[in-house]
Amino acid sequence: MASTIIDFHSHILPGADHGSASPSESQHQIALLRSAGMTSIVATPHFYPKYTSVRDFILLRERCLRDLKRIKRPDDPVIYLGAEVTLCRNLDKMPELDLLTVVGTDTLLIELPGDMDTSLVDTLIRIRSAGFNVVVAHPDRYRTKISEEVFSLGFRGQLNAEAFGIRSLLRRKRLLSWVDQGFIAAVGSDLHGTDTSYAQNISHMVSAFGDENLNFVASSTADLLSGAVPVDQM
Repeated sequence: MASTIIDFHSHILPGADHGSASPSESQHQIALLRSAGMTSIVATPHFYPKYTSVRDFILLRERCLRDLKRIKRPDDPVIYLGAEVTLCRNLDKMPELDLLTVVGTDTLLIELPGDMDTSLVDTLIRIRSAGFNVVVAHPDRYRTKISEEVFSLGFRGQLNAEAFGIRSLLRRKRLLSWVDQGFIAAVGSDLHGTDTSYAQNISHMVSAFGDENLNFVASSTADLLSGAVPVDQM
């Protein structure tokens, strides 16, 4: 197993979204990820541009972070703070979009909508052109054609561990080919709640990747987090 496994996508901030309802639930989530071998965690609560402003989201996230910091233990994984931003038309023009990056970096985790089309790809390109290091959340959940079109434009993705809990050798082969081609910059649990299946899926992913791929992705993720500020220092 690689010495470092970074969970780049999790919903562990209590009350920030439907990932965790309370500080005690967040505590269980962190313990679950620690037991699964995660050495660092990026908390990425959902940001839905159609329903809230950046400022309101940041205020909520700060309140939830205070609750998280009260229950965090010294031996817990390092936690960083970001967001999972749903792509929408003209997102590149949204004021203060930079506040949604992983704190201390220019890295922005973006979720593609179900109605992804060419105009939204153009928006994604404009966000990158504005200086953001875009990572596409869970390309394993989109239609293969959409994910591979995005990869062909030079974007990289974050795989969900749950994709390796599905018994499909063909699908697993395709996902690992994405890693081999350098399309995958990070992995994540996409943890909501405390179901132990998340830890099992992480184990399946680790076995499927092997040390070489795990180390490659860990190095890529560390680059994405260069300069990131741990929540203990906020």
